[in-house]
Amino acid sequence: MIKSIMRVALVPSVNGFGHTRRLLSIAVPLRNKGIDCEFLLPCQLGYKSKLVEIITQKNFQPKIICSNGTDEGPYINFRKHSDCFSTYNKDTIKIFDHVICDTVTWLHNWHTSTFLFAQFTWTIFADNYKKIIEKDLTYLQFKKIYGMKYFTQSSLLRLKTFQSTPILDYWGLSKFANVKAEPKILIAGNGAENIFNLLKGFDIDLNSEIVYGLENYVKHNSKPLGIICRAGLSTIVECLSANIVPILLKSTDAELLHNYTIAVNMKWAVPFDLIFAKSKEEQINYLYEFQDNICRPEVLLSTEFVNLTLMKEIA
Repeated sequence: MIKSIMRVALVPSVNGFGHTRRLLSIAVPLRNKGIDCEFLLPCQLGYKSKLVEIITQKNFQPKIICSNGTDEGPYINFRKHSDCFSTYNKDTIKIFDHVICDTVTWLHNWHTSTFLFAQFTWTIFADNYKKIIEKDLTYLQFKKIYGMKYFTQSSLLRLKTFQSTPILDYWGLSKFANVKAEPKILIAGNGAENIFNLLKGFDIDLNSEIVYGLENYVKHNSKPLGIICRAGLSTIVECLSANIVPILLKSTDAELLHNYTIAVNMKWAVPFDLIFAKSKEEQINYLYEFQDNICRPEVLLSTEFVNLTLMKEIA
């Protein structure tokens, strides 16, 4: 039983939207328990308005805490120390009882009770290309690190503070897993990158129905058989939760290629290049057969993760 109002800060990486969506799925059940949750966005990015929109849809009011007038792009969250908190110091963040961040490793020693959600860490090179790296991460002082085990790099798995989780079902989409899918293929249009740029050169009907948010679509429409999407982890796990086949576009981005390779090798997803070499009828037949034979991973509701695991750490 929580005897007084607990305050929790949630700090997502601003490299895309999935980190924010994952923390939202944690924040909502925490709020339902009477915990005061506040989102802090360390960004001056051009798409920060979209991040604010995503957060306010769940009735949170985020604070933009990067106010030094610079725009360092999405790489700021990978730095051990960042100027983006120049006007938001360590003493200020200590007003919270706990800090929960997603792929923001440089916050590890800013608070004595900081939790990290992450599958991998990054480094920055002079050419500004992101690369997944394996290095000694024992310096990280997080109270606990959580990651979805199938997608987590080995240097995190080895840490004593690391605890693996099943695939997290953010918004209860697993209740649609046994619902018969309609013979249609949709396009996920809510990623940080314009998906239509990735579809140039392919013989595909770009007038296909666009999904801006799988959660709302599935809850208010018939379930599609497949979704054409970038290999963002949040989109992949939402598809797996609802038993919709992710049709993944291959990317040179290290994070997306990492997710793509795992999902395809585990036979949880279909490569876009493979399916769209077929006729429309062949696509549908292939996807139904693929869906019938998929060995879906263990899925855990984010709400259950909070109840069974996180609350034991923060209560």
